[in-house]
Amino acid sequence: MYFCKKNAQMVENLSDEEILQALKRYDEKVTSEFFYDTCHIAYCIDDKKYGLRYKTGMDFHALAHEFYLRLCNNNWSQLEKRKPNISLANWTMNGFHFLVRERLNTYSQHFFEESIEERASKGKILFDAPMDNSQEEVKEMIEDICHSYYGSDRKAQSILRMILIMGMKGKEVASLIGITPAAVSQRYHTMMDQVVRPYFIKYYNQHSSYYEESMYDMESSPQSYSPSICPSTERHAKRSEIPNFSIGKSRHSLWDRLFGHLRKDGKDMAHEGPMSSGSPYSRTTPQSIQTLRENEIFVFGSDLRGAHCGGTAYQALRNFGAKLGQGAGPQGRCYAIPTIVGGLQNIRPYVDNFFNYAIAHPEQTFLVTPVGCGIAGFSPKDIAPLFKRAIGIENICLPQEFWEMIL
Repeated sequence: MYFCKKNAQMVENLSDEEILQALKRYDEKVTSEFFYDTCHIAYCIDDKKYGLRYKTGMDFHALAHEFYLRLCNNNWSQLEKRKPNISLANWTMNGFHFLVRERLNTYSQHFFEESIEERASKGKILFDAPMDNSQEEVKEMIEDICHSYYGSDRKAQSILRMILIMGMKGKEVASLIGITPAAVSQRYHTMMDQVVRPYFIKYYNQHSSYYEESMYDMESSPQSYSPSICPSTERHAKRSEIPNFSIGKSRHSLWDRLFGHLRKDGKDMAHEGPMSSGSPYSRTTPQSIQTLRENEIFVFGSDLRGAHCGGTAYQALRNFGAKLGQGAGPQGRCYAIPTIVGGLQNIRPYVDNFFNYAIAHPEQTFLVTPVGCGIAGFSPKDIAPLFKRAIGIENICLPQEFWEMIL
């Protein structure tokens, strides 16, 4: 289950105003579960139309991070000033679509030589993004899921339709179908993990073969060709071709993982420091870091602005000497690795710089937190491979979830 820090409420039970205030507080769970999930649905729709993944600088994280930084630069005022009849989710999807269209209109290699931060500082987003048919596409896909996977389960269909199409809160759904809010949340998240997210991912990947063939044709054919607009294709695969999806691992509470004290028998577990010898697993970053030993350095994810507003960046600013305005490199008793910079290929150089710095300072022990796995919107599966070189650097400690991915 996904919990918001404030009052330990689950995101789907929060009002639009509560979600907006959580975004302004840089709440990691709301940023991940609301903002990035909503943007990803919008990206899937636009990628199907325009083949975004085959355009330089138009990968999901490049666009989502630019969108996020634009909103942050304006303190989310665009969402506060949206028209009363537009829900936060609809505005976010339409704002993302607006950004995509803006990027397509100005698309050129020279344009993408600018950094995401430079583009975010120049760009403008309409206070009320124009409405389009994206909500209808989402509704159509949810209806397909209801009929294909939950044809005889009326309660499951009602939960998905009420939350994802009608925008109702978990408590409202519970009162209408006669079960507890906790039961609604449990069933909702099970369906999201088991069917809904895999369905969107399959739908998102289903059209990739068309673009791959198009790119090949463009290179091999003397005729002019533009892959910008994809002609309509049959959306639904044959039912026999759709796999039975299994329930993935539930996401852990990012706030608890990065900040919260580990609890055992009702007591806080102290930071005893990582072990210094043995297998790489012995070099595991503690889940809760409240203080640092004399030789320890706190490694956190940042953005190039050096705003340090949320997550481990705020912890570094508050407790370990991170400097406002410095988005990369050593500072105080910390080391910043920019992660809100677009795709993984843009993060890799900063990770390599960190490795070089750690090798040059063997007297220090570097405690790498789950960088990029909070407000930046990546998962450990995405980020961990960037740190594989740390296996051979004995003064670098990684989070357990990173070791599990690379060993």
